Amino acid sequence: MGTGRSGAAMGANRLMSLLSRSTRGM
Repeated sequence: MGTGRSGAAMGANRLMSLLSRSTRGM
């Protein structure tokens, strides 16, 4: 945490996780 790169990577990972959960729920 601190560099924009890490933030972007974390955001992408979180988005992917959320998408996976959404598809699973459906």
